[in-house]
Amino acid sequence: MTWGLVGQDRAVAALTGALAAGRLAHAYMLAGPERVGKHTLALKLAAALNCEGDEPPCGECNPCRRIGGGIHADVQTVTVEEGEDGAQKGIHVSQIREIERATALKPFEGRSRVVVIDPAEEMNAAAQNAFLKTLEEPPPQVVFVLVTTDESRLLPTIRSRCRRLELR
Repeated sequence: MTWGLVGQDRAVAALTGALAAGRLAHAYMLAGPERVGKHTLALKLAAALNCEGDEPPCGECNPCRRIGGGIHADVQTVTVEEGEDGAQKGIHVSQIREIERATALKPFEGRSRVVVIDPAEEMNAAAQNAFLKTLEEPPPQVVFVLVTTDESRLLPTIRSRCRRLELR
């Protein structure tokens, strides 16, 4: 597999092993300091799950290119909303409810839906509680990837339902 992440061999090996064995978790938490490739790894996982090439993620097939370009219908990124004044306001329950609606449907153009929440620690309390319900009964063909620099701000029950991969 061509993941192209320097210094993240352990995390990549864990994901490639899970993919090869067909034992992928329904939710991953990518934890570590800023700018070490957590979001990139999340998108590479999405590409690997939807890749049409022989060695996913190939980076060349249509799904890989669409995911890399941020235009694949089955890969969503949830991030901090900004207020009218430009101030960041966090991730709100309305964003999580939209994810719930989208993930209730089968994948539209790929094999799997992938939802990346980045930064996951910016979910407010209501959003975390709503997301917890989704994690407790995950939809089929959906993988959630929580990207965080401060996992202590996430509910312990959310942390316990995710397979944690540390990036350094």
